[in-house]
Amino acid sequence: MTSPELRCYRHADRSAGVTCQRCDRPICPDCMIQASVGFQCPNCAGRSTQQVIRPAQSWARGAGLERPPVTMTLIALNVAVYLLVSLRPQWSLDGELIGRIVVPGVIELGVGQGEWWRLFTGGFMHASPMHLAFNMFALWSIGGALEQTFGAKRFAAVYMACLLSGSFGVMLVSPGQRTVGASGAVFGLFGVLLALQLSRGIPLGQTRLGMVLAINLAFTFMARGISIGGHIGGLIGGIILGVAWFGPPRARREPAPARSWAITIGFGVAVLLGAIAAASVAPAI
Repeated sequence: MTSPELRCYRHADRSAGVTCQRCDRPICPDCMIQASVGFQCPNCAGRSTQQVIRPAQSWARGAGLERPPVTMTLIALNVAVYLLVSLRPQWSLDGELIGRIVVPGVIELGVGQGEWWRLFTGGFMHASPMHLAFNMFALWSIGGALEQTFGAKRFAAVYMACLLSGSFGVMLVSPGQRTVGASGAVFGLFGVLLALQLSRGIPLGQTRLGMVLAINLAFTFMARGISIGGHIGGLIGGIILGVAWFGPPRARREPAPARSWAITIGFGVAVLLGAIAAASVAPAI
């Protein structure tokens, strides 16, 4: 038997993703107000405002859930993959994201050679401990807030769609560059959060999201060895996915569960096929 869907106690026509930390009543995204731990409803928070998520405010607590299960699982997977690849470096060659490498009679590999799994596995591999730590720090800071907003299952689907969007960006911009890292997926989450914030009519200056994005974009274009295609592909994909979910600025739209699943899966399949197509026509190196 399935449990009945929770409805917001202030908006009976809207589904509730979380409950208020004080009164334990279900609330929809419009009624969620960031508290020191989790979210509160406007009545308990003592003010009637829209949802405000500050991904840079609670770096050490996941900005929403103390123990967001999907976010913690993703971090554990990334760390485990890094340790395994450190023990078996050959796995890096087998899993890193690359368009096509063809030396007839010697080596033929890459997404363009049918190794489509690289579009996924590359997002769980990292080049160094600092690279891993930076990406996991960013994922932890934003993952809890979005996981509480979307629910665990839908957040997992959104994360994978953003990861594929970043991989698509790599195949379009730099298919010959060996690429690893979760940053494309993380930038995608920032894009989703940006769309969510603007759809609620919350100015960038009211939260730290604008500053966080500006710093990360500057780092993307100024630092060496950064995958511009992965970062920008993930960010643009996240914005597109977020707008499809929540509507344009000030739309205040909340998608029905079935519609949100259809949007996420459809978007993920589209960028997956787009990345495979882009890799198949990329020049071999």
